[in-house]
Order: sequence, then structure tokens, then C-alpha cells
Amino acid sequence: NPWLAGFLEDAEKFIRNYGSIIERAPLQTYGSALVFSPTGSKVKDAQWKERLPFIKTVAGIRRHWDAHQQTLEGHSNYVSAVAFSPDGETLASASGDHTIRLWHVATGTHRQTLQGHRGDVNAIAFSPDGKTLASASRDGRVRCWDTATGVCQQTFKEQSDAVSGIAFSPDGKTLALALRNHIVQLWDTATGAAQQTLKGHSDAVYTVAFSPDGKTLASASCDHTVRLWDAATSAYQQTLKGHSETVYMATFSPDGKTLASASGDRTVRLWDAATGAHQQTLEGHSNVVNGVAFSLDGKTLASASDDGTVRLWDAATGAHQQTLKGHNDEVYTVAFSPDGKTLASASGDHTVRLWNIAIGAIGAHQQALEEHSDWIHAVAFSPDGKTLVSASRDKSVRLWDPATGAHRQTLKTNQDCTNLVFSEDGQHLKMDDGSLIRLTPTSVSLDQHPDKKPLDHPLHVDNEWITLDREKLLWLPNDYRATSVALRGSMVVLGHRSGGLTFLQFEDNSMSMDDYTEHAFANRESPVPVIPFGYRSNQTRADNQNRPDDRTPGKFGRLFKKNP
Repeated sequence: NPWLAGFLEDAEKFIRNYGSIIERAPLQTYGSALVFSPTGSKVKDAQWKERLPFIKTVAGIRRHWDAHQQTLEGHSNYVSAVAFSPDGETLASASGDHTIRLWHVATGTHRQTLQGHRGDVNAIAFSPDGKTLASASRDGRVRCWDTATGVCQQTFKEQSDAVSGIAFSPDGKTLALALRNHIVQLWDTATGAAQQTLKGHSDAVYTVAFSPDGKTLASASCDHTVRLWDAATSAYQQTLKGHSETVYMATFSPDGKTLASASGDRTVRLWDAATGAHQQTLEGHSNVVNGVAFSLDGKTLASASDDGTVRLWDAATGAHQQTLKGHNDEVYTVAFSPDGKTLASASGDHTVRLWNIAIGAIGAHQQALEEHSDWIHAVAFSPDGKTLVSASRDKSVRLWDPATGAHRQTLKTNQDCTNLVFSEDGQHLKMDDGSLIRLTPTSVSLDQHPDKKPLDHPLHVDNEWITLDREKLLWLPNDYRATSVALRGSMVVLGHRSGGLTFLQFEDNSMSMDDYTEHAFANRESPVPVIPFGYRSNQTRADNQNRPDDRTPGKFGRLFKKNP
């Protein structure tokens, strides 16, 4: 049955994206999960009438599931590196929180946390047999961990400077270290003894990479170059020049014929690994390119950038294939799974994202309202609620009809506006520098006018939740967390880094907590414990009893009053 097959595929994506919040707050199955699933989702279409009763209408939701599979959250600081185990079953992530986390790739569940470093963990690498994970830290130490038990097996002699990158040789006998003090070191993994020191770079070395045959070692440096070395003799071979800024990463294609380098000059360069000849330059990122990786078949190249995106390229032609958006901060590195179907990206937003490259052609995350070309820093409603204004880093202010989502007018400004405040009469809008925008039914223009008193609102949007009187109403998935918020009555508008807007219209007279709970599970056998909205469920105890932390029912109050 094609329809059933499609429904089950859609359901798998539904669970992958919202399983974590459903486990923590089961009723969000009918809240966040339904609200933020794509408009074309079969699960959403079948269950929309069962949504939480205070949710009326929604606009600005993507049309289809994109390549994003799952977001792995748990680190308390930026995620600096990710690596798949050779069998593809485990993903390791390194972080500025001084830890390494191991995840089960199929489910996205956290397996264990490796602790012991005293500084930010900069790099990680699995041994070829997958039994050992090496980690390098800003504390100057390299540790080797048993991937089965999580026990630290070996700590290499502390270095005099931070270790920025590490790489195992294909036979697993050698570990190469990239150091901030301009050198590369080779270590014997069996004895932990230093074998060779490679000197030649004139600035910090960020990463190292062995060719697939193990004969060549590449090192990328802050001196704008990549150096190639004979891995057996440690002899210097050649220098690849062309980048105009720091080279943060260099990596070989699976066949060893091509070397890709990522740079602070916002480009990726492809080189002939044998001759050192420059083949082509990949341009498109709007900020520093931190990392680059080849797919296992060598056909696709992924690049990670400070512009918050991951770009996919045709490795043969250099053609841009797709841009993956969703991270809320810089993306530091990317890694392909051994089967080539999944791409992992590590970001400064403290998360790891998994992307299904097989469905990547479906299209990037689409929003209904995407007129801005950069971050939206501020949104605000006019006092009468008939106009929504958004200000972006693209130096424009745009006016919208909140009822229809239609774009009305655009005003180009000479500043990056991060705050908008309406006057009480709704005729003026104040920007950061004190200048005023004058609004009329037919025009929008810069003006000067006495300061006006801003308006207030009872609803609140924090990083992850929309709340009322400190009670959690609706969880915000990572993709929909706001860079700016506008509130009026029972409408919430979220501005996003992508330049898109999401409209959430709540019911003004929603049911009480008790009615809500009864409605959500009426005539339904629930597969999860029924926990009233606003409660937080602890993990199951040894006695298998779920004990809520907070037994105070939600306060719908001012906006959400019980129906008469």
C-alpha cells in the first residue's frame, strides 16, 4: 500500500524530530510536534484536529520535511567536532564543555559522556578498528578512550601548547597531532612514545589528515597554507598556496587523488594531491569556512561555515548542490557516516544535527514568509494589531499584514536594526539609534518625532518555550527558536535567523487545564503517561513510578480562560 508506506515514513520522521520532547512532555505530541511538523506531513494532516485546544492557526511552517533528521542536545557549550565510528553505529561529539559524548546514530540517544579533560576538547578521531577514540584538548593533553566502556586507556604526554587536531593513520599505528606552536607530531599508539616532529609552518597548525593509503600527511595552518609530508619518513614534500586567510582544515578524497581545504577566506579549494596543482575554488559561503568532508563515494563534498550553514557540492564539478540551514550559530565541522546517507554537523549552538543526505534534494527548510535575506533581529506589532514590522541584518524594515502574511512595503535603512518600538498611536516606529520610521496607510519613511511609550504583553517567549505566567505552553524546536519576537493579544510572531517568520494564533478563550487534559486524551488509549500540561516528568524510577516535579496545574489566566 503506497499510502501506508508513505505514512510510516512520515511517522518515522515525526518521531525522529520530536521524540525527545514527547518523552519529556508527552502532551507536546499534540502541541509542538503537530504545530511545527511540515504542512505536507501525513501525520499532521491526519491528527491536526487533535491538536491542543488553545492552538488556532499557524503560518510560516516549512512545506516538507527537509534533510534534517535530528538534533542532538546535551552539551553545555559549543560543539567543536564530530566523528562517526567505522561501523557507523556510534557518533562522537567533542565540546567546549570539556567532554566528549557518544550517541547511538540510529535513535539519536545519548550513550555516555567521557570526562577527564581540563580544557575545551578541540578534536576527536576513531581508530580504524573503532575500538579506540582519541581526543585532543586545549589543556595540551591527548586521551585515548575505550569506546565500549568509556574508560580512558591512555593519556599522552602533556604538550606545551593546545592540541588543535588529531588523526589516526589508516593502519592505526600512528597518531598525528596538530599543535598551536606551529608543529606537527607523530606518536606511536601502542607505546605512547613520540616518533617525529614536523617543522615548517610559520603559525599555528589546526588540523592534520592522512591520505587513504597512509603514505602522505597533510597539515593545515594559520599561515594560509597546507603542507604535505611523507608519512613514513616525515620528509617535507610541498606547500599548497592560494588561500588568503587561515586554512582551518584539509582532507583527502576517498581515492586519495584530491585534497580539499577550508579557509577563513570563505572558500573551499580543491587540489591535485599528487602534484599540488590547484583545481578549483568553491565560493558561496558568506563567512569563514571551518570544515570540509568528502562522502564515502567521493562524489559529494560538504563544507561547514561561520555563516551557520552547511553546503553540499559536486566534488567533480564544484557545482553547489544544496544549502542545509537550521543551526543557530557557527558550524564548525561536518562528518559523513560510513554508508554516506547521514551527515553530522557540529555547531556553536551547542548541538549536533543529523541530516539525511539521501532526501537532501527535497529542498531546504522553507518558510512561508522569507522576504528578508539575513537574520531578523526584531519584530513588532502596531498598537491596533493590523501591521507587523520586521527589521533584519539585511538593513531593511518590512511591513506585513498579520492576518494574511502578505508583504506590504519595504524600507531600506543604513543600519542593522536590532530593536523596534511602536509609539502608542501606531504612527511611528523607533529604531536603535533613536531615528523614527513614519507609517501611513500608503507609505513608510524615515522621520523625526518625540519619543513614545512602548507597549507591554503578558505572554513570554524564551529560548525553548512559549509560556504564560511561567507555565509552559508550547515547546519550540531548534529550527523555530526566535531571534526576535512580537506579541499582540493571542498572536505570537517569531523572527528567525533564516530571515523567515512564523505566526502562531492562539484561542482567546481556551479551556482550563483539567478540560485540556481531558480533551487531549478523550476516547483514546494513550501510549504514554497522561501528565497535565505544564508538569515535568522525571525519568522512570526503580519502582517504575513517574513522579512529576511540579504538581501545580497550568495557569491559562488572562488569555486562556475556561469557556462558559
